[in-house]
Amino acid sequence: KQWYQRRVRGKVLDASGPAPCAQICTGHSRATKNGNWQYFNNGWLKINFDISSCGFSGAPTIVTALQASSDQASLVLGSSVPRYVTADSFSVILTGWAGKSSYWNPSGMSDLDWAVNEGWIVTWSATGFTC
Repeated sequence: KQWYQRRVRGKVLDASGPAPCAQICTGHSRATKNGNWQYFNNGWLKINFDISSCGFSGAPTIVTALQASSDQASLVLGSSVPRYVTADSFSVILTGWAGKSSYWNPSGMSDLDWAVNEGWIVTWSATGFTC
């Protein structure tokens, strides 16, 4: 039998499970022109997420991923870097296109139109505490 200790906020927990106030909250946002997807800085795209309904007492740990209808999403920079994380919100800023200098849209459409056309979705998972 292996023996180990876990610490949450300085308290030692047994191996039976997470603290009673641990919380995992998940969600997603599909690219749209009339929602939380917006132009930011030099043509970058910024997606703001409201996670206040998760009830976190402090900033959670957030993991994000970008999905698209084509394999081009794997070349978009910034999709796995949550920014401005608080207990109530965070943002993802899609900052560029790998291998295309500072321009990342080879289609000729506006960046937001292209994201909508490609069916981009940012999914997220937040892990934190509610007490």
